[in-house]
Amino acid sequence: MGRPSYVCATCSEHFTRKHIARRHNQNLHDGNADIVRLIDYLVGRSSGQYRPNNPFWFKQNNPYGNTSISSMSLATKLRMPLSSLQRRRTKLEKSLLTKSYNIKLKASGGKMGDAVINVDKGRSREVATDIFKKYKTNVMSVSTRINSEHNVAAQIIYI
Repeated sequence: MGRPSYVCATCSEHFTRKHIARRHNQNLHDGNADIVRLIDYLVGRSSGQYRPNNPFWFKQNNPYGNTSISSMSLATKLRMPLSSLQRRRTKLEKSLLTKSYNIKLKASGGKMGDAVINVDKGRSREVATDIFKKYKTNVMSVSTRINSEHNVAAQIIYI
């Protein structure tokens, strides 16, 4: 990736090309954000004109990532006919997309962690299966990784 030349003043995301920054502004901020040159953003940050933000906060509330958004509101947002959107959405949901639910860890007081375990050569699948069977109430996912060593990675929820 090249050096960033433009910055979204609303969410602090940086871009190398202006047309990508404009598209970001339209898709995420409905055209209401200021896209400024990097040097102007840095000067604005130091003078207090722009506040530091995390781009993830804005993407989290993005309606394009919301799987429960109605077809009507999405068609309006994208400025396309409702019937076309419904046809395309149905086709995608049947072939490629699935809805998923995420656990709100803050609400339950839980935390998530990753455990990476080095195992003997050839036993990574066996260890991953054992972890998943023994601790299935706390394990979100288990995967094997083969690099210079054989590893098992487990994503764990703990309270």
